[in-house]
Amino acid sequence: GQRELAHCQRELVDSQGALVGSQQELVGSRQEVLACQRQLVGRQQELQECQREREACREELEASRRQLAHWQQEVVGCQQQREDACKERNAAQQQLAHCHRELAECRQELTASRKECEGSKQQLESCREELATCQA
Repeated sequence: GQRELAHCQRELVDSQGALVGSQQELVGSRQEVLACQRQLVGRQQELQECQREREACREELEASRRQLAHWQQEVVGCQQQREDACKERNAAQQQLAHCHRELAECRQELTASRKECEGSKQQLESCREELATCQA
């Protein structure tokens, strides 16, 4: 009976040692769980901050896209105005060239008319001189 008691006591001591070891492991595991939970809280806070920043970025992106669309419309309008202005300028240049041609023609006609007028004036003076001679 003594041997069985001693054997039983050894098993009890061994079991108690194992229990203490298991309890220590449990304490360590609980500390790890607490550390993980603290890390989780930190990660959740980082996630929320990241989500806020992402939302702000998306809002800025949308505003930027609206601004871009506005500027693109302005560019199209400006290009149309430029085309219209160039067409008007070209038409005015054509009108100016036509006017210069007509002016040159008019000057030639004026010069010819002045020569004719001068010739007629000389004829008139000659005629008056002849008349005066006849009357004398």
